[in-house]
Amino acid sequence: MWKRKESLNLKIATYNIWNSESGMPYRIKYIVNEIKLINADVICLQEVSSRNWLKVLQQMLIIPIGILIILKK
Repeated sequence: MWKRKESLNLKIATYNIWNSESGMPYRIKYIVNEIKLINADVICLQEVSSRNWLKVLQQMLIIPIGILIILKK
C-alpha cells in the first residue's frame, strides 16, 4: 500500500479589488501589498474591469500568470 509521507497544502484566496477607473491609480499599491500579505498559491481576482490593470498588478507583483480565465456576463 502506498502512503504519502508529507501533506501538501494549497492556499487559495479570492480578492475583490473593486476596480473603478477613478480609484485604481490610488488603490493599486494597497491591492498589491494585500496580495503579497496573503501569500496564496492561487489568487482569484474579482471585478478586474480591464486587462491593463491586470498587467499592472502582474508587473508590480513580479509573478507569472500561469492561467488566466476571464468570465463576463
